Amino acid sequence: TDSASALPIPKDFKATPEKVGSGLAKNIHSNSFIITNSFSQNLQIKFDMLEIIEFIVAFLKIQIHWKK
Repeated sequence: TDSASALPIPKDFKATPEKVGSGLAKNIHSNSFIITNSFSQNLQIKFDMLEIIEFIVAFLKIQIHWKK
């Protein structure tokens, strides 16, 4: 959308506000922690969250090993 115009994202990847809004409206009653406008975006966020968790676990393992 226009709110992302300052970001270096190609116009082909930007959705119209109407498309984003209708996608959010369809999923507004979802029981999910994060409401997204499409299934693929939901998967992308879940994979990103898994990567963050894996990084934190690896970091903690290094810290525990280093303190021994």
